[in-house]
Amino acid sequence: MPLPALIRTDFQGSLILNWQTERVDQYINEYYSQVVRECVGDTAYIKILAETATKWDDLFSGGSYYNTNLDREMLISGLTYAVKNFIWSRFVSDNFVPTNAGLKKPLGENSERLSDAANAMAVRSRYNKGAIEMLQILCYIDSYKDFEQDITSVTDNGGGSYTIVTDETKYLANGDTVKIDGASLVVANLVDGVSFDVVSAIALDGAETYISNPYKDVVVGNLRLMI
Repeated sequence: MPLPALIRTDFQGSLILNWQTERVDQYINEYYSQVVRECVGDTAYIKILAETATKWDDLFSGGSYYNTNLDREMLISGLTYAVKNFIWSRFVSDNFVPTNAGLKKPLGENSERLSDAANAMAVRSRYNKGAIEMLQILCYIDSYKDFEQDITSVTDNGGGSYTIVTDETKYLANGDTVKIDGASLVVANLVDGVSFDVVSAIALDGAETYISNPYKDVVVGNLRLMI
């Protein structure tokens, strides 16, 4: 999938960027993909661009999820929220306007700019909100490590081919690797919420669960707070 659309008007509330609007658009164009790569790593970034998968939609948009480590429902604001904070902090940290005469702080502006110290505090505050969200996303990612889901039944199709019947296929996709009875197997012919096929050298007739790692390619970055 392409990266979710991100435009200037998506920056609202405490993240509003309604001055030097042409420059804002340029910063979004320049930094959006770069910041996403910093947040998830190159391998995951490449897969995000190549795949259409609910897991990536949920990573960007956030929402509720069941944290298996804490045994409770939790919320994340999502990767888009973190990325907007990082881009905001980059834009505001460049407390100048590029001109043909160099980098200037124009005297003709209609209001006083923040002092350098106050500007730095604003930049740090927004950056740290992004970093804190990345810590929440790390918990979200970790909750889907060795993600175990139930198998309803197994159909032996012959020749080592098996159909795994299960209504639990959250974040599963064709080509993913799952573990069943200790064997690593590749998912094919996925019917969401119904079944998927695998080819196995060992009999799977009595299998009761399967394990997947939907976010194994994500290397969560931008976790360090700005001091």
